[in-house]
Amino acid sequence: MKKGCVVIGITLSFLVPLFVVNAVSYSPLVYSQNETKPLPVLLIHGYKSGPEVWNQWLPELQEDGFKAKAVRFPIDDPCGSSESHAQQLERIVQDFKTETGKDKINIVAHSKGGLDARVYLSNNPSNDDVSKLIMIGTPNLGSPAATITQDYAFNALLFYPMIYPYLVEFYCFPALNDLVEGSEASEADTNENTDYYTIAGNWNPAPYFTFFDISSDSNCPNYTWLPLERWIGDYVIGEEDDGIVPLSSAASEQFENIGVTNDCHTNLFEIDEEYEIVKEKLLE
Repeated sequence: MKKGCVVIGITLSFLVPLFVVNAVSYSPLVYSQNETKPLPVLLIHGYKSGPEVWNQWLPELQEDGFKAKAVRFPIDDPCGSSESHAQQLERIVQDFKTETGKDKINIVAHSKGGLDARVYLSNNPSNDDVSKLIMIGTPNLGSPAATITQDYAFNALLFYPMIYPYLVEFYCFPALNDLVEGSEASEADTNENTDYYTIAGNWNPAPYFTFFDISSDSNCPNYTWLPLERWIGDYVIGEEDDGIVPLSSAASEQFENIGVTNDCHTNLFEIDEEYEIVKEKLLE
């Protein structure tokens, strides 16, 4: 059972991996050998993350007949705002269409990457470049963990304004602002030319005894994040979640949910689970 919110500032350099794309230098393009190709796939990472989170997916996509790229934003890749990333996506998507010779693409995004894509699609309602947007663990309604972290950082600045540069770097502003409850990014309008889907995690951590317990959890094997995700899930969110994002946010009712797995937020890249769900939807 969740134990209620504990407001402790030392949080959350977290919001993980959260996933994005360089208009000039992408990760290598994955080419299909199949002449009957499905639409190309643009993979967008999230908060404080990079395109390397998709390293397991790229060879799988190749084997399954897709052209795909994991992308890096040329400006402020890990910590840029969703609005900034959305503006960069305008060029990125057009370049990817030209490179693949397709009029439409699909986007698969993790965490904040889904908000970046939502803002991009919302900025131009006539945009029909994206057929499907699949968001994995995206805080579509924000995350209490981000809200508490933002509050702590702002309060710290009132007493110690000289630490502003350190807070910006440590908490990855302005990206963090998009992840809070009620942010403009989380309220972006939908684009009628794109179908929106969600995949969420509902993680129940293995038993542990202290916050710093690093015993393994098969559904959350990243030891760097495991204690933090356990603490956030138990003491901050207070409902079903993936350790970072509430289930009700990641699987927001405004979009069609196509899967809920047992994985934590930093493990929503499982080939046998999330990838298979995504592949099935992409091939429809």
